[in-house]
Amino acid sequence: MFRNCGGSQQSPVDIDTEDALKSAFLKPLEFHGYDRPLRNAVILNNGHTVLIKAERNSDPPFIKGGGLDGKYTFRQLHFHWGSSNDKGSEHRIDGKSYPGELHIVHEKNGETGDLAVVAVFLEISKRKNLDLEPIITSLPKVSVPGPVVPIKKSFQLAKMLPKDAKHYYRYVGSLTTPPCTEGVTWTILATPVRIGEHQLKAFRRLRASSGSKHFLSDNFRLPQELHQRIILESIIPKARGVSDKQKSTTSSQM
Repeated sequence: MFRNCGGSQQSPVDIDTEDALKSAFLKPLEFHGYDRPLRNAVILNNGHTVLIKAERNSDPPFIKGGGLDGKYTFRQLHFHWGSSNDKGSEHRIDGKSYPGELHIVHEKNGETGDLAVVAVFLEISKRKNLDLEPIITSLPKVSVPGPVVPIKKSFQLAKMLPKDAKHYYRYVGSLTTPPCTEGVTWTILATPVRIGEHQLKAFRRLRASSGSKHFLSDNFRLPQELHQRIILESIIPKARGVSDKQKSTTSSQM
């Protein structure tokens, strides 16, 4: 039914850090408007994930730079998580899965369907992440699909990012749900964001449908074949310089 889901540039992937090519072309991403509260942000359970979007306006948050071919405007963010702490993320790093993964989806201005997704790993912490509380406290209101609920507390996209957003991996892939459309530019941030154990359990209490006894968990796609694709890695400046052993590539390899 969804022929594209069998394509040769599918997502997610397992990132082999030894094979990733370091690229001076991948400058730090520029996050514009991320520090402003999202205007009229709402949350909903669509039966597959928890999704957050905001009112479209004349000055929305956007990203650019970092090797992107233009300006990409924020459209929505959503989560993937597992039923246990040893799984949940869609992407993996050297075979390692995180208990969750956040996707911040952007669309190129004037080009519907041209997407750039920033992925953030979620790592278990003994303490709750206060920056996630506006979302966590809203989850009981969307325990089943249907309601679209305003997020009452001030909510900023910047709070969803790790302090170090300069180190990342880049590749071209696809949507991870049908129709699995390819041509999506993925930016996988190397540094995870922490989430409290009880906060993650709040996601695991959601239901996939009204009246269902089944919880909404393990809503991740398994890694797909990389085929001939190259994964690039941003270069992090070091105080003592960059090792001569580091591999490098140029923008011609994008």
